[in-house]
Amino acid sequence: MADIPALSDLTKRKLVLQWDTIRDNQKLTEEHLTGYDLGRQWLSGILTKPPRGMDLDLGGLNIGHTFEDRKRAAYWLGLDPSVRAAKARFRGIDSHYFVRWSCSDAPYETYAAWLDRLKADTVAELASIWKGRSEVTDRWFQGTCAPAIDKALEAVIKTGIRQGRKFEAERLARESRSHAAQRLWAYCAKKSGLPKTNHPGATEPSGDEPKRPEAGPAMNGGGADRRATIYGRRQGIVRRDSFNSGRHRTRRLPKNFRRILAMTASEFEALLKKKGII
Repeated sequence: MADIPALSDLTKRKLVLQWDTIRDNQKLTEEHLTGYDLGRQWLSGILTKPPRGMDLDLGGLNIGHTFEDRKRAAYWLGLDPSVRAAKARFRGIDSHYFVRWSCSDAPYETYAAWLDRLKADTVAELASIWKGRSEVTDRWFQGTCAPAIDKALEAVIKTGIRQGRKFEAERLARESRSHAAQRLWAYCAKKSGLPKTNHPGATEPSGDEPKRPEAGPAMNGGGADRRATIYGRRQGIVRRDSFNSGRHRTRRLPKNFRRILAMTASEFEALLKKKGII
């Protein structure tokens, strides 16, 4: 079984307090467990008289008077509270381990292995509060309660695995889009002469990019040496001619690049393949 990372002392203490609260809410304190055990012994015929203070509505169960009624009551006595407590305990611990896993680069299979380990630990923790009270309660936990807890936690684990797989897929998609955008930006910069310092994440350039030296006046008297736009109209970036005041318009993101940002992941991937980038 996979090893799981250790939690901090502070987290462990929080989980101890949480477990005590769960047991209190689900009526699984020592007092309740002792009553369940004695009640099960009486319902099973081991005790000739009901435990002191016990009536015919033990734990919310209608005990009845026939042998079959009492056998059924012995089966259900303490079962539902144990299953609810196990699910609450499992989810409380799982919440801390999901955070640990989500902050790492580990695949979702690692998180799934942790969940299996947490399930085994949760069943063992419930066994520690039930077992050792009487032989009939030990048999009941092993044959009835533990399988019910295992089945309930399996459903919780399946949901957790689906969430982990979805989380990893979204994380990889974000990383893929980021890497592909960087490569596409480099490709566009190479083809059009865009400054390599610009990054796709910036919506507008700062305006502090170094200027190219302006051309001097022509020597043949034919007027100023009018330069064509520096970055090309196809990229949607326009600059005034060098004979003007020397100031230039604020550059804006190319229309084509804004179109790329609006693409879906599949459309973006198809474009990269068409350009031979991936």
